[in-house]
Amino acid sequence: MSDLSRALSTVIRNCLAIRDGEEVLVVVDPATRPIGEALRDEAAAAGADAVLAVMDERATDRTEPPRSIAAALGACDVHVAPTSRSFSGIVGAVSVPIHLDVVVADASLEVDGRRVLDAGRWVLEPDPKAT
Repeated sequence: MSDLSRALSTVIRNCLAIRDGEEVLVVVDPATRPIGEALRDEAAAAGADAVLAVMDERATDRTEPPRSIAAALGACDVHVAPTSRSFSGIVGAVSVPIHLDVVVADASLEVDGRRVLDAGRWVLEPDPKAT
């Protein structure tokens, strides 16, 4: 298993614990589409009904996504948003399932603030909340 495959499996199967039949939404922008497609494929392989949504990159962090994406976020069981800019926690009045904040930048992947993939090499930093 490659380092990337192991990281994808960790995110989908361990961190999110995706189960058969769950509706999973993966939101990406053009720059993060390759990792998003891989996450969507892994979620589907785990038994989810997985959907990939591509939106334009937001100008700044914490900018709301398009209304169609916001509605989809409120309708899914689980979402993963490896976008260039963060939009988590500000989606208007829509009830959004909060599961995972994923940030992808310069070939690195962070899950809830923990580095999972760095420069294409699989790593998993210790959970800073664990004592």
